[in-house]
Amino acid sequence: MVCVDASNPGQKAVTLIRAGVMWGNTEWFYMSSGDVRFPHELSPESACSVWMNTGQLAAVFAQEFDLAGTIRLMGFYDDAVGRTHRSKTTLGFDVDRYA
Repeated sequence: MVCVDASNPGQKAVTLIRAGVMWGNTEWFYMSSGDVRFPHELSPESACSVWMNTGQLAAVFAQEFDLAGTIRLMGFYDDAVGRTHRSKTTLGFDVDRYA
């Protein structure tokens, strides 16, 4: 599974409208399986996750985006006021291994 987690350490709720993974500076794929449905109000001091099976994600990358080899994925969530919250680290994802 590839999982993208979001946490809200703040004191105000944040409304999340979508989540997924991105690679490069301009490409992204939205993920919808997880413990939330969008839009989702993320309460203060709480967390949520979206995920996708690695084989399914690799197939999407290979078939829809013509990707191969290892790509660097970054998780993200978009909120209702137009901000994109990105993960601090990236994940090396080998499309050929999981496709």
